[in-house]
Amino acid sequence: MATQVTKSEARGSGWLWFGVLGGPVGWSIQTLIGSELDEIACSPGASAPGVVEPVVLAVSAVCFAITILAGVMSWRCLRAASGRDDTNGRRASWMARAGVLTSIFFVIAIFQGFLPSLFLSSCQVGA
Repeated sequence: MATQVTKSEARGSGWLWFGVLGGPVGWSIQTLIGSELDEIACSPGASAPGVVEPVVLAVSAVCFAITILAGVMSWRCLRAASGRDDTNGRRASWMARAGVLTSIFFVIAIFQGFLPSLFLSSCQVGA
């Protein structure tokens, strides 16, 4: 038998889902857009490869900020749910903890993907 979702569960679910999925989505966008833009910029017919690097850095910065925001919102949800989580199976606390942990992991992953762009040109040809 299905249980009904309480108003407090429905209200906070958006932030909980954002906290859990914000980091993976940010990292996916950074990975997909960054690698594809590098491929386009470094192709033999590319007219302005120098224009793409700032775009890749900007995309990485936006994805980094989204992931940080997801972690902060998960932390706020965790603090709000501590001690008075009335959701089924303490779902809100579990999702908030998962959001904090995935945000930490994906902040590291996004930073790791962002760091080489600061020091290396994306179109360097190996010697």
